[in-house]
Amino acid sequence: PIPLRGSFCAEVPVITNANLTQYYQVATGLYTPPPACAQWGQAILELSGSVKGVQFDRFGAVWLGPVEVLRTTTPEPTAEGIHWKVDRDITSIGALLDHPANISVQIPNVVDPTYTGALMVNISLRFYHTGPAAVEDRGRRAVRALTDFTRVPGVTPIFATNVTGNATQVNLVSGLPPSITAARLEVFASGHGCEEFWYSNLPTSLTPAGGCGSGAYREIEVWVDGVLAGVQYPFPVIYTGGVNPFLWRPLTGIGSFAVPPYNFDLTPFAGLLADGQEHNISIGVRHDNEQGVWYVDGVLHLELGGSGAAWQVARHSDVQPPVTVKTTGNINATLNVTTTGKREVKVTATRPGANGPSTFSVSQQLQAYNFNTVEGNLQVSVGYMKSVTTTTRDKDSTRVVAYYPYYVYDFYAEDNKTMEIEAVVNYTRSVVIHGEVGGRAQDL
Repeated sequence: PIPLRGSFCAEVPVITNANLTQYYQVATGLYTPPPACAQWGQAILELSGSVKGVQFDRFGAVWLGPVEVLRTTTPEPTAEGIHWKVDRDITSIGALLDHPANISVQIPNVVDPTYTGALMVNISLRFYHTGPAAVEDRGRRAVRALTDFTRVPGVTPIFATNVTGNATQVNLVSGLPPSITAARLEVFASGHGCEEFWYSNLPTSLTPAGGCGSGAYREIEVWVDGVLAGVQYPFPVIYTGGVNPFLWRPLTGIGSFAVPPYNFDLTPFAGLLADGQEHNISIGVRHDNEQGVWYVDGVLHLELGGSGAAWQVARHSDVQPPVTVKTTGNINATLNVTTTGKREVKVTATRPGANGPSTFSVSQQLQAYNFNTVEGNLQVSVGYMKSVTTTTRDKDSTRVVAYYPYYVYDFYAEDNKTMEIEAVVNYTRSVVIHGEVGGRAQDL
């Protein structure tokens, strides 16, 4: 559950009983700020739904205006029907919630005589009162979508965000405030098609016809005007139809109903972004498969301050060793593939101050290991991804350690009358934050 930071003061229903039956359908409702709760300090988005019959797990998203606020997938239903609900804290976009705006949801669906499950979806917002300080804080922040689908007629929002293969999503951004003191890019990302189980993909040269190649190593990259600003490993989210659908009844996989976004600290680029010029903030997925697709949607969060000097990038390094792939055996018997990868990125910025120059740096160390063994209809994927992101401002620092170990056993057999599926999934999403203030450790 989401920890609540105040007393409940209002609930605003926005979309009620949206009947989602078509692939390009978008349901929209008008959000109006709650007049009796102006001093709210926490906002929770709630999506609830129901579906019955036969249907795949479907993916989709929710937007406030052009700003994505939830990436989600749906459960696979039973004949009797099921209900589900997901909450997400969206307080960070509070600067937008003080004004009326459309809220849209798109979950591409197909209903026909075979797949009979229509999705019924409701969306509402709950607000919690904390006092006037929260209102002042919202006044010092700005939020901006990188992809504004509302300006492109005929484009449905989720399909405006796709990247495939070596392509990079180019986002030209202009008109940002001139007083940016800090910047963070929130990236919603999910892999589909041949990228849904990317950690089980074999090297392209060893992939049988109809299979998914490009190997088992992925990184999400963010670039600012051609300079690499950050990298992160994607968490292996398993949707409710993934590996074996019976694993996810009644419990769903980690992050499948609310796919965790990825946060990139762009503060070293604050001075550049605040110069009044147009800038390119690009997003890509390294080693993305041509037969798969990632839907990536960026939201820029800005902190605004005075008229003092802004951060300017002074140093940049990117250590990118080649991804190592070792194989034994062959696909017609037993094939073993071991993949390892590393990455180190550091961006340092400086700005003048009354007591001398200040320094702000973001450094990232990534390391991943993957082992895939394939024997007939059996495949086992085991490995981990670990990243350490350290953000330092003079003597204060924050260190975020993300660790994603996984083990996936998948076997199937069939004859003219029956099918057998065996599966085991053991995985973890661990994110731990450490802090130091003035060189002394702090609990965060």
